[in-house]
Amino acid sequence: MSDCEYLKDCSSDFFDETLIAAPGIAKLYKNRYCFTEKIQCARYTIYKKLGIKKVPNTLFPNQPENAQKIIEAAEG
Repeated sequence: MSDCEYLKDCSSDFFDETLIAAPGIAKLYKNRYCFTEKIQCARYTIYKKLGIKKVPNTLFPNQPENAQKIIEAAEG
C-alpha cells in the first residue's frame, strides 16, 4: 500500500504539535497508519469523507469512533 497522501497535513499539525513531546509514539503511529494501514486511520477517514484539510489535533489515528462522530456532526 502506498504512503498516505495526507501525511504532510498531519505532520504539520498532529505529529509536529500534538505529539511533539512523544516522538516514539509518533513514529509508531506513522509506521502503522501513514505507511502501512492508512485506511484504518481515523484521521484519514475524516480527510477522505469530508474532503477537508484540517482535522482536529485531538483526534488520534486509533480513534475511529470519534472520527465517525465528527463525520455525523458535519453531515448533519
